[in-house]
Amino acid sequence: MYTYTDPQGRRKFIYALDLATLHEKERQLIQGQLDGLDIYMAGKATVNDTFDCYSSTKHDLRETTRSNDIYVYDHFVRQTFGRKKIIDIKFPM
Repeated sequence: MYTYTDPQGRRKFIYALDLATLHEKERQLIQGQLDGLDIYMAGKATVNDTFDCYSSTKHDLRETTRSNDIYVYDHFVRQTFGRKKIIDIKFPM
């Protein structure tokens, strides 16, 4: 059993039958957290959450580019499509 605390402060557990599998699951969880994916929250993330996380990692943008991206997103996406959960978005076939 591996125990950790999620971003909301709740205690979470990961179980496995053997130690090697448990170490692999722990490694994947930690890698996901380092990549900003937060696998344990995947079902709750919205487009707005994803955009905010992505834009906070872009440190090499000029300030005018950053402010323009945020302005466009806030005025055309945030209140409508931005509220959709990532898990509910389907690509047309």
